[in-house]
Order: sequence, then structure tokens, then C-alpha cells
Amino acid sequence: MADKNLKYENIDKSQFQFVQDEKKIFDKKFDTKPIGYFKDAMMRFARNKTNLTASVILLALILMSIFIPIFSTKNAEKLEETLSYLPPRIPYLEDIGIADGTKMRYDQPVDPSTIDPETGLGLPYSTLEKYIDLSTLENYYGGCTGKDAQCEGGQNEIRIDNKKLGAIIRSNTWLSFSKIYSSKIVVNVEYISDEANSKLLVQAGPIAGQYVTIGEITAPGEYTFDPYLDNPTFPASGKIQLRYESD
Repeated sequence: MADKNLKYENIDKSQFQFVQDEKKIFDKKFDTKPIGYFKDAMMRFARNKTNLTASVILLALILMSIFIPIFSTKNAEKLEETLSYLPPRIPYLEDIGIADGTKMRYDQPVDPSTIDPETGLGLPYSTLEKYIDLSTLENYYGGCTGKDAQCEGGQNEIRIDNKKLGAIIRSNTWLSFSKIYSSKIVVNVEYISDEANSKLLVQAGPIAGQYVTIGEITAPGEYTFDPYLDNPTFPASGKIQLRYESD
């Protein structure tokens, strides 16, 4: 009797009734046709505008990659490595300025040897004329502070810090000199301080490990120096340096 559950002993039978005693339950028929997995996936895909746009673009690229080479009249007979950096050239689209295989280049240094005396136009370095649309070629002069032969009319400004007696600018490359052809060194000074015994020494070398002075400048102007004038044993090649001194 210890296991008898006395909690439900006094429940009257009238408190119980059959569920759905007088009714029957039937399955209702679908009002619409059933949708398969593929159709449901396509409906969801069509509602996603982002996926739809991306798929259209991808499909267009795939079709272009298939049919454009078929209809193209251009064939590559040899490898042109420089052309690999150009954008694609697509027939029919190039007629309206889209995918015409050209690229605009700006601020390209000009090779002085290619300048036409009649037009004044020159070609960029390491570029063949056949690869340039000459109607778009335009040359101009711009500011330049680089240490190379492409810079013309540049200017070096030399200043001496406190507790310093001089400053030096020296060429990085070796220059060729010839006594037979009367090689000259031309220096153009725009400004030089007239205080504290300021002077600019034009030196060349190295000769026996030292740079020899071939000229001295104390005032602005253009100066021409002969490296062989006081140095008949001046070597056939060397470097130029400008030494600015001040007390």
C-alpha cells in the first residue's frame, strides 16, 4: 500500500470525456499545386536582387569569353610582352569607345632624341611609335628635382648648418673628359650669399684620392671651367663636386 498513489483515488468518472467523440478529423487538401525543390530555389533566387545582378554579369562575361574570340579577326602571331599590360580589345565595342585596347599614360619622361623639330613633340622612353596614338600625344615641361639626365633646368640649394664649415654636392656617376675635344664644365649659380666669405668651389676627381679645385665662384652667374687648364694630367673620367664654404 505504500506505493499506492492516493492523489487520484477520489476523481469521479463524470469528470472524464472522450475527445472528438462525435466528430471525425480528415486531412485538408492543398489549395495550390505542390512546389518542387528546384522551383522553390529559383523563386528565392529571383527575389534576391544582389544574386540576380551578379549572375547576369557573370553570365555576360562567360558568353563574351566564348564568342568574342570566335568572331575576332585579330590573331597573335608572336608574343608581345608589353601588350599584356593593355586592357582588352573587343570587336564592335571598340567602335563606341569601350574596351578599345588602349590606356592613357600621364607624366611620362620624354626621350630628347625623339623630339620632332617641326612639331616639338617627343616620344616617351622605351616606347615604340607604332604603339602610340600620335593624335593624343602632348608634351610639356614640368618641375623636376631628380638626379638624372632627364631633368633640365633643375636647381640645387646648398645651406650650411650651424657649426659646419662647408657642404658638398657630388655627382653619383662617372663623367668622361677629353682634352682633345676641349671638355668644359659649366656651372650656373642663381644666388650666393655675400656674407661670411661665402664661396663655391668647383672640384673634380678623384686624383690620387683627392678632389682638385678647378674653379672658384663668389658671385651669381654662369661660369665655364676647363679641367685641363691647371691640371694637364687630369684623368679621362671622373666625378664633379661642388663645395660650398663659409666662415
